[in-house]
Amino acid sequence: MEADNKMKQKPTQFAATDALRQDTDVLADVPNGWPNLILIASGSNVWLIVVSRRKLQDHNAPARVVSMSSWDLFDAQPQSYCDPALLSSVRVRLAVAARSSQGWHHYVGDRRGVLAIERFDA
Repeated sequence: MEADNKMKQKPTQFAATDALRQDTDVLADVPNGWPNLILIASGSNVWLIVVSRRKLQDHNAPARVVSMSSWDLFDAQPQSYCDPALLSSVRVRLAVAARSSQGWHHYVGDRRGVLAIERFDA
């Protein structure tokens, strides 16, 4: 009976989506320890960073996955919400965007990266 209940429970690999009301959510985190990297994306690009996180795990590079759909909503949140989401102490960050990289540097910083398509028909 207990095994049946466990089978019916939701998988816990990814976070619940309750925080999406604030428009940013840590979807996947390092279960034991601290991430080496934070991957950030929005919309249809989130699946790319989720798959990338899995590949990084295979190479012992723990990563946090952050879905950020609206910069305006994120910036409207108190610092007590923003700091734990983006962990300022994690120096390596990568934002993935299917559009221009403009604007993402604010969230990844000057020593971090943005993977974006800077032209049409790419």
